[in-house]
Amino acid sequence: TAYGDHCNISSHPRLLIVFGDGNSEGYAFDEASMAARMLNNASLTSSNDLPQSFSRDGDSISSGVGAFSKSGEANPNFYKAFGAYVPYCSSDMWLGESGDFHGRQIAKAAIETLLPEIEYYGVDEVVLVGGAGIMTQAGELKAMLPSRVNVSAVCDGCMLFSDLDGPTNPKYPTRSTDTATYLETGCDGTDPLLCPPETTLPTAVEFWNATDSLAKSVGSNVDCTGWLCLVDGNPIKAAKRTPLPLLAAQPLYDRAQFVARGTTPEASNGTGYEEEVRARIEAGLKDAEWVVGGACGNTHSAQFTRREFSSISYGGGIPPLSYASALYDIILREYPLKLEDSCEGCNCNPTCPY
Repeated sequence: TAYGDHCNISSHPRLLIVFGDGNSEGYAFDEASMAARMLNNASLTSSNDLPQSFSRDGDSISSGVGAFSKSGEANPNFYKAFGAYVPYCSSDMWLGESGDFHGRQIAKAAIETLLPEIEYYGVDEVVLVGGAGIMTQAGELKAMLPSRVNVSAVCDGCMLFSDLDGPTNPKYPTRSTDTATYLETGCDGTDPLLCPPETTLPTAVEFWNATDSLAKSVGSNVDCTGWLCLVDGNPIKAAKRTPLPLLAAQPLYDRAQFVARGTTPEASNGTGYEEEVRARIEAGLKDAEWVVGGACGNTHSAQFTRREFSSISYGGGIPPLSYASALYDIILREYPLKLEDSCEGCNCNPTCPY
């Protein structure tokens, strides 16, 4: 079915284009997982059941929708911006280009649909926000925009990690390429968010018929092939080769990375595993010029359209710096702002949600 998007339009010359909710809505990697997605959440496989307007927990204009907030007090730098949210209904990380998967065409169609508004409102700043799949094709999407427009990219919780061994606590299994090993942790072969990426992404890229198009998007400047271009820091490296200013935001104790391996940040506390996860995330973030990394373990991976966009603070100052500050900084093209907690331990930042 045809894709849908939700827009809020203003005369401000900034446009925020958000493609889905980072990586947090998962993907199909075979027929069984696709059937499960259709059964459990039909809006992830078709535009037929999409809502008419964008909201988070009933909030459509205040702080609960992050960068999309229309409150001048809650969102002073972006409340006048022109925003478009492109719902994710293709189940292919925006990478499919043939057969039943058309995520790549949907992303491009969204840009094409917005071009008249970009001209009419005189937009001169565009921010492309998304997960791993969108970051690998940021250059292609940028090329569709008028040359006069300044384009930035935001990796909003876009990193996945392969070969990240499970915690040493014997309650949890260690890494294996055998998906069956993870059955006791919830990895039943239908939900990729409950499985390590290396158990689902190799078959997923083939299932979407995306091997060739992914290689074309990433090019030869990033040292990866196939599904490996979607893990670790490779999506960030792919976006940077465009080149374009890049902001990468990811919680340092990203809950999704723990859940995919049968544990949580809390259960891993004291095992050393929580610091191993943090080290991998920090290593991935280092390739971005602008960085947001809160030492939090109870947040969404993708925070651009959520309360955490402005509620998590970094350091003192009035007003305190936040994800919103980093976004404003990248648009102004000022000094690269790196907001990464240096305190030790999950939730050591007192503004982390509990």
